[in-house]
Amino acid sequence: MALVVAGSLGRRYASASIAQPHLVAGGTACGIITVADLTCQGVVQRDPENGIDWRRTAGLAVFGAWHYGGPCKGLYLLYDRVLGNSPTLRTAASKMVLDVYVH
Repeated sequence: MALVVAGSLGRRYASASIAQPHLVAGGTACGIITVADLTCQGVVQRDPENGIDWRRTAGLAVFGAWHYGGPCKGLYLLYDRVLGNSPTLRTAASKMVLDVYVH
């Protein structure tokens, strides 16, 4: 049952990502970065005196939504147009080299 639900969610996420790639990428990045920052502040950088720095978390969330939903997603879509999107090691390696060493 859980695998069926997970598969269904995965297919819906993939469909939404194809239909609205920038919006989905921005929303995903915003959520992941928000949870990561709250986890970091709550577990690693515990500050019982001041608590959670919500301004920092909001700043990171906005940056994640804007950067990963805008220019970064556009760049990844450009990689697919220029290098192709075939599932080969050569294509993946080319995208990785561009992303890591140029971007």
